[in-house]
Amino acid sequence: MLKRQLEECRGKREIFFVLCGNKADKPKDPSLDCASLSDWAQRERVHLFETSVLDRQALCNVLTWIVSRVTQSPGKSSFPFGKKESRPFVNVAGAKSEAE
Repeated sequence: MLKRQLEECRGKREIFFVLCGNKADKPKDPSLDCASLSDWAQRERVHLFETSVLDRQALCNVLTWIVSRVTQSPGKSSFPFGKKESRPFVNVAGAKSEAE
């Protein structure tokens, strides 16, 4: 079910995937298989973060990554303008001149 949902969302540019693995402070716990989790995340192209409530920096890294993706400007602008150098510049007086 999760695989199907991931595939349905892959085509949408606005969506990115993050997996936060909690309990990074317990590497000896047999119920935590970090290698298979890492393999799955790589195979599914999901960004993996290993976190712990005891490590604030790891939590900040997750939030920083998410915010950077949300606020990142798109690669191609939807505005019909060309390159900045070729756009006309209108100064305060209203006379057109070429952009510097």
